[in-house]
Order: sequence, then structure tokens, then C-alpha cells
Amino acid sequence: MRWIIVLLSMLVMASCKRGSEGEKQSVQQSKNAGSITLPSYWKDPKVFEFHREASRTDFYPFENTSLADAGMMQNSDRYESLNGFWKHKYFSGPEEVPAGVESQAFASLAWSETPVPSCMELKGFGVPLFRYHRLPEGFHFPYPPEKDNGVQVFKRTFKVKDTWKDMDVFVNFEGVSSGFFVYVNGLLAGYSEDSRAGSEFHITPYLKPDQNEITVIAFRYCDGNYFESHEQWFLSGIFRKSFLVARPKTRIKDFYAKTGLKDAYKTGTLDLDVLVHNNLAESRKMSIQVSLVDESKSEVFKTIKAIEVPKEAEQSYNFKTDIRSVKAWSDEMPGLYNLQISLIEFDKIVEVVQYPIGFRQYEVKNGVFLANGKPVKLHGVWKNEHHAATAYTLQPADIENEADLMKLNNINAAMPAQGSADPHWYKTLQKFGIYILDQANIDLAGVDSSRSELISRAYYSEAFLFRIKNMFERNKNRCNIIAWSLGRNCGEGDNLIKASTWLKEQNKAALVCIDDEGSSFGDIILGPAKTAFSNYGKPYLIQPMAAAFGNALGDLEPLWQRTLSAPSVMGGFIDSWNEQSLVRLNQRNASYYAYGGEYGEPSDSFLCVRGLMSSDFKAGPCFNGFKNAFKPFLIKAIDLEKGVFEMSNLLQFKIADNYHLFYTIEEEGRVRKEAKIEDYPSKPGEKKRVKIDYQTDNVAPGSDYYIKFSLQELTTSRGMQRMLNPGVEQFKLPLYQAALRADYKAYPELKLDESGSEIIVSSPYFSASVSRENGFISTLKVGPQAMIENALTPMLWRAPTLFDRYCGRAAEKAALRHIADAPTVREIKVIEKSAEVVKMHVESTLPLASNAPMVIEYAFHKSGDMSIVLKLDWSVAKDLPEPERLGWFVNTPFNLSRTDWFGFGPSDTYADRMTGMTMGLYSQAVKKNYIPYSVPEEGGNKSGVKWATLTTFEDKVWKISSDEPFHINHLAIDYYALSGTTRSAFDIPYSRNNSLILSAFLADLGDGQNCESVRSLNQKDRKYEYSFYFSLYDERNDPIKNRWNYFLLQKKQNL
Repeated sequence: MRWIIVLLSMLVMASCKRGSEGEKQSVQQSKNAGSITLPSYWKDPKVFEFHREASRTDFYPFENTSLADAGMMQNSDRYESLNGFWKHKYFSGPEEVPAGVESQAFASLAWSETPVPSCMELKGFGVPLFRYHRLPEGFHFPYPPEKDNGVQVFKRTFKVKDTWKDMDVFVNFEGVSSGFFVYVNGLLAGYSEDSRAGSEFHITPYLKPDQNEITVIAFRYCDGNYFESHEQWFLSGIFRKSFLVARPKTRIKDFYAKTGLKDAYKTGTLDLDVLVHNNLAESRKMSIQVSLVDESKSEVFKTIKAIEVPKEAEQSYNFKTDIRSVKAWSDEMPGLYNLQISLIEFDKIVEVVQYPIGFRQYEVKNGVFLANGKPVKLHGVWKNEHHAATAYTLQPADIENEADLMKLNNINAAMPAQGSADPHWYKTLQKFGIYILDQANIDLAGVDSSRSELISRAYYSEAFLFRIKNMFERNKNRCNIIAWSLGRNCGEGDNLIKASTWLKEQNKAALVCIDDEGSSFGDIILGPAKTAFSNYGKPYLIQPMAAAFGNALGDLEPLWQRTLSAPSVMGGFIDSWNEQSLVRLNQRNASYYAYGGEYGEPSDSFLCVRGLMSSDFKAGPCFNGFKNAFKPFLIKAIDLEKGVFEMSNLLQFKIADNYHLFYTIEEEGRVRKEAKIEDYPSKPGEKKRVKIDYQTDNVAPGSDYYIKFSLQELTTSRGMQRMLNPGVEQFKLPLYQAALRADYKAYPELKLDESGSEIIVSSPYFSASVSRENGFISTLKVGPQAMIENALTPMLWRAPTLFDRYCGRAAEKAALRHIADAPTVREIKVIEKSAEVVKMHVESTLPLASNAPMVIEYAFHKSGDMSIVLKLDWSVAKDLPEPERLGWFVNTPFNLSRTDWFGFGPSDTYADRMTGMTMGLYSQAVKKNYIPYSVPEEGGNKSGVKWATLTTFEDKVWKISSDEPFHINHLAIDYYALSGTTRSAFDIPYSRNNSLILSAFLADLGDGQNCESVRSLNQKDRKYEYSFYFSLYDERNDPIKNRWNYFLLQKKQNL
């Protein structure tokens, strides 16, 4: 009888083919007759699924409540994992696939074994290919490429358990790329596209009593890829988990728990629909029991309803209740309830489902987004589903660690960059209290010419809606999803309107997000920052708020402060949370981060390495910046003179009784007073003022004073008590006393030697020489210790960042790289000489800059103090870009191994990225300053520096200061190796000498999205002047301790 059923089903399959509405079509075979014998669904735009079960909530069914309570599906007798090793064969294209490869009898190939889940290109089967919102070569709408379209064939066996008799068996694949066929015992069980969606197939008719074979045939490219031109690596394989599950003939097909809030958001409302499917030829009298348990294991609701399920049909049953004094779900207080639905017959559980739900209310009022009645701001990230070692394949521990890091760093929202993410990701973010803007697996950026067809033609409406349904149906019960995005780069068309209408039909309260500012429909707009602050009458989400192009994320703080003051702007997302580089081994067998082009493929290169974290989740230097921008409090200086400050609690829901605010008063980076503020505003939205007594009667001459506020949060997470630091705020205090003039009589007289090619100034403590050839300082010494290895050269160039390369500036600015290295000296003369001071004047021109005039003025004091003033007339260099830097470059010896500075730190800082950094006294080994970004670029800079010292092992010191706060970068590599010619940071070795760059001006990093955000010099006359002051001394033997530079002191005191 079983074989008759199988034969009949084969006949049906051979004559009928279902689209999304069960539309029947003839089975089209491959044109390459005699070779591949698979249906050509993978290149038929009208077919995107075949014999695939309708999408449903991502629940696991259990046979009893104890297993459901434990939530461990692997302990269920009805579950069988298919993860593990499968037999595998790779073919470079469809034309290479032999006839009958799907059959059970096919054994003519040499099969290898490969782990599942995994991305096969990382195993050597095909070449990884990164595309930035573009499709690979060979796509000609509406068909996928036939050539270089790798086909992965997987086979494995499994046994049907004896306990599965008289049950329906399903096979589930949570992610396969891209179009794939499923065969069971040589019979076609189904086909599916939408690589990020889960697919479920009913395979009972094809099973044998004992041993069975399942075959999965995955095409790298299919016609569905036209919907998927994300910024991503194009990879193929079974990349998420797969499993078998046995279900009773009458079972819980799906459920939808619509939750809300009423009575001033204090009462939870539950409107639950339970869909029951009966696969038997007779109706079934049963009952449904529904219960709700809170986090303390208290049952807050329970009911049972008798039902009769019609034969061979599905029936929906509704349950409604209110939960008073409900613990509402929010990002600050993610209260969850366990919903348990049991299907019972004759007092015996047939099947039970358990699922965490939360009560919340998302709505738009007067153009403002409200969560539980409060105007919540989303400080979120765009999340790439990617790991350095495994690409698309993520382990649960990876997902949980990421969610933990997000919460630790003030992230309260996320958006899946490549569409529907791993189901465990949604569950985990719900548990941690992170909002999600869910997104269908749709990005039409790569189909400009055919976009209008996909979004408007009725021919594609079902394929479009298919992906919307996959997103919504799987995640509809996740309480942290604030809205549903219809995809990226779509614009407006009839198919989007139909999708939006369908979503509203499922739940009229559902919020729809669309990335078109001028759209006539949709509840929320997703768009760039430049258009965020117009009045659209709708909430606006900024995407991206900033793009983390390696060393980037400038200007985030001003944008966020503007967002806080704009009611209709509900926040946004940083692009991206993590990079998409891949770990490889180089010729020295050392690992490094590979990006586009590393595999010899035509690729979009470095555009995959945008992220706040590396692809293996190591934090980058931008971390403190975004964390502090999104801190849960604000402090304003109301009256600095009197010590009056206003504290604002930015939390919306949680009482901050576990928050503790401290302050420290620092003198030139050293703590002079610290205390706790006892009366912190703990209530949501509360403001309070505090008056602080600085207690600094004895102000140290020449010292700057700062007050720093630090918030600490004592919390319990993942079973651990933690003391977190959500953010800092700092203010410079109006306390200052001029530095005292030192008594320089203890220093011996200067000696001057003008006889040779070098003009030498010296004393027993130090020496310096100026070259007559180029007018630059060629030596600086403390005693016999050389402090520089070559000439101190003017520098107008900054190594390019990834954002510079993205904007096309790197090549333009390359002309500045060595433009001041070889000037033509017109005049060099000593203009003042005495036993105490020697001054020189150098006039020269820059041949590589249209002979731009340059003047350098040197002054040397017998104490080892000196000043350098450079004047540059750039107005004649009309064909050259503005300098990216006004500074100096020199190589320092390797034993000048430590940099101390009083400035912003401790991490890298730039003029437009100092948020989260505080003015303080910091110290760093030179070797630790170089940051090996995936792509070599500008990095290591420290901004806002008042003074810095470079110190040898023997305490020989070079102290540097300036008229205004300056920038310093001291690296143990060749700085010019960051010019963009080296692919990997790990290919840049430590240098024999260090690179020191001092800058009076340094170009910004930019926000990573608007190329004009990189501010450069904008002085109309293009005439520039900058000064630096050096002090050379032996810390162990210098006659004066902690002295100020003689020339800087003269200038500041007008002496």
C-alpha cells in the first residue's frame, strides 16, 4: 500500500508544480538533455518553492510538558539532528552535474565527506566572492548564470525510528544557499529559494521503514538572487542547522500571540490564534490547553477549550485574556512569559509547544514612535550574519556573546543586514532586551535596470510576497520586533504596497518600514542622515547613522545629540556591527583577515571590512565612541564657576537604583579629589542639579583642571554580577595659574658651530643640527643618545583611511605624500646668537608644489628647549589639494620605546572622534600603538594633546608641546606603509625605527557615509603657520624638574 501511495505521489509531482498559491505548472527539465535531470526551477522566475510547507513560527513541538519546559529539542524522541558529516560532491556548473545524481542508486562518483552546516567555498569547493550591493557576473535579468554556477550535492542516510510509526515526518533546513532541491530515496520532496529563510518539507510519502537516503542539491546562484544583492560574500551550502521532526497526524500547525498593553500600559492583552491541522480522514475531538507563566514560574493564566478538528483540514481557535500588572517587555526591562499550548486527546498530551512571549505596545502618534507609551530612541547596529572562520554559519554561543556585547556597550537595537537571520538570533536578542527592525531577504541595489519590474509587475508579486511572508510568519511572535522592513533599495511599487497590505491584514497594529522618504504608504521611514530632520509626518530611522569603515565613525556624537532633540527621529543604526572579512593563512602560516580579491576573484575589495568589531568579534578603537554617545545619562554644566551641574536620566522604563555616579577632579591628569554623588536622578526621565565644591585652593601653576563624571551600573547578567561603566562626561574647569619661570642659570652656555654643512647647536646636555642642504633639523641628541634617525621633515599628507578610498580621495591626496621632503633652500642664516639662545631663519620653496614658499624659524635655548615655527604659502599651489595635515615627520630610534601624553585617550582619537575619550595622563608602549586593521590605513593618532614625552629605556626624554592642542602618532612601523599599497596589515612588519608624526592640524575621519564630512583646511588665503616646542633632557640628571619649555613660556606670558 505504501508503494502505491509513493507511485501516485510521483505521478502527481511529474504533472503538477506549485507556485506560492499552489499554481500547477509542468515540470521543466534542463535544456542539457542527457546530463542534469533536475527540474529547472532554479532558473524559472515564476517558481520559488515546490512542495515546501507554508512558513510558520520557529517553534519546536514536544511530546510532553517536562521536555517543553526544558526546551531541549535534542532530548525529544521526535527530533533527529542532521548536522554532522554528509557525503559531498562539487560541480563547477549545472552542465557538469551527471544525470541521476539525485537517485538513490547513483554511486559512480568518488564522494568526499564534509561537515554540515558550513559554507562550501571555505572548504575549497568554489571561490568566495564578495559583492557590495551588486550581483556576480553572468546575471542577465531574469535568469541566473549558467556558467560558473557551482552546484553542491550532499547525501546522507538516516533511520526512521519505530516510535515514528503513524506520524508525519518533516525535514527542516534553517538556511541553504541559494536555490536547493531535496530528494528522499531518489524522489523529489521539494525545492525552495530565499536563502535566509527556513524551509520545511513533508517527507512521509517517500520514506522506507528502515534506512533512508536524503539528497540536497544546492545551486550557488538561482533566479531568486535578483532579490538578494546585499553587501555579502556569495557562498553556497547548508549553512544553518538541519533536522528531522516527527509530528502527530493531528498537530499544532502554527500560532499567533498578538500582545498589547492598555489601562495606561499597565494591563497586558493577549489575543492568541492556534491553528490545528488534521491530516486524518476523520474529524478529531480534542482540547487545547493554554497557560502563561511568568519569570518567577508563577502561572498567571490557564484555560482549556474543547475543539473538534474537521477531517483533512485546518482550523483556527482563538483565546483572549488580560494580564493585570503585567511586566511589560522593553529594552531596559525585557520581561518575558512562557506561553505553553498543549493539544490533548483523552486526557493525554498529543503535542505541546512552549514559546517565550512579551507584552509591549508599538505605535505611532503624531509622527512619533512610541514603545509602551514612551518615545524610545533606537541606538542600534546593522548586523552582518558573518564569522571570520565560518562566514554565514554561526554557533549559538557566538550569537549570545554578541548580544551580551551589544548590551554592555549601550546598543539597544539591531537590524539584520542580509535579511532574515538565524532564528536563535531573534530569540537571544529578545532575551537580552534588544529591539529588532526585521528585514525581508530583499535588496534590489544590484538590479537598477530591472528594479521597476520586480517591485511593480504582477508577474513578480508572488515572489516578492513570498519573502515577506517568510520573514513575518517565522518571527511574528517575537516581541522585540518593532517593525517590518519590506527590503532595502526598493523604492515604491505595487508589489511593495501589496506586501504592506498583507502585513496589515495579519495584524493591523503591525508597523511597516520602507526606505523611501517620499513613499505614500508605510509607517516608518528608513533613510540617510542628510534627510532625517525634515518633516515627513512619520517616524524616521537613520540608516546609517555612521559607517564604521575601519578607522572611522567621526561626528557620531553631534548627530546623536541632534537625534535626541528631534521627536520624529527615532534613532538609527550604525553600519555595521561586525566586519565580513575571512580568516586565511599567509605564506608564513600566520592567520590574517582576508577581504575581497584575496581569492583571485573579481571583487568589491575592501568594502566588506566595515564594522565596529572584527569578523571574529574583537572590539575596534571606535567602541568607546559609540558606547559613550549612547550613554543612558546626560550631564550639563549650568555654572562651571560655581560648580553647578544638571544630571538627566535618559532611561524610559527602569528605576536606576543600581546606578552610581562618581566624579573625580584631576590636575594635569592626576586625581586630586573623588567622590560619589548620592542624589542621582534614579527615576526615568528625571533631572536633578548638584553643586560640587572643587576644593582646589592651591592651584598648581601651569596645570589644567578637569572634572570627570563616571556612571557605574551594578547588574547581574548570564549568572554573573558585573560592574558596568555605561559612560563618562568631562568638563574643563575654570581654574588656572600661569606657569612659573624656571631658573635656567644652572645650565651651561650654548656652543654654535657654523663651519660645515650642518649648523650645530650644543651643550653638555643636548645637541641639535640643521642641514644647510634642506633647512631641516637633522640630529637631536640628549647626551650621546640620538632622539631622531633622520631629518625632521614637514608633512602635509595623511595615510588614507578606507573611507578616503571609498570616496576616491586617496589617489588625489597621494601627491602630498613627499611633497615637502626636498625643498630648494633660498637662504639659511643665524639671526641671533648668545650664550643662552640661538635663532635661525630658513627660506625655501617646494619644487613639487609650484615652488610654494616655505619659511622655518628655529630657536634653541641652553636648557635644551627649542621652538620651530613653519610658515607655508600654499596659495601658489593652485593645482594641488588642500593639505591633510600641517605637521612634521621623523623616524625615532627603537629604544625611544614609550609615549606619555596629557591629552585625550586612552584609545585612538581624532578631531571628529573623541567621544568617550577623556582628557588625562596616559602612557603607551610604542609597539602597542599600531592597530592592525584588516586593510592597512591611517591609525594610532592621539588628539587634543597638551604635551607629550618620548622616553628611552635610560630615561632620556623628548618633551613636545604647542601653542594649541595638537596631534601625535608614534608607531613602531613605517608609517608610509599605510599608503594603500599593502593589502594586509599583517604584511607590515615592525620597523627598525619608529615613525613619529606631529600635527597642528589633521583631517577628520568622516562619518563613513557623506564624503563631505571629512573636513580639511578651509582657509581662503591658503597661508598656514604652525608651531611646536621641544625640550630635550635627561630625567635622571636634569637640573630642573617638571619645567616648561622656555619659548612657550615666553609666548604665553608675553615676555
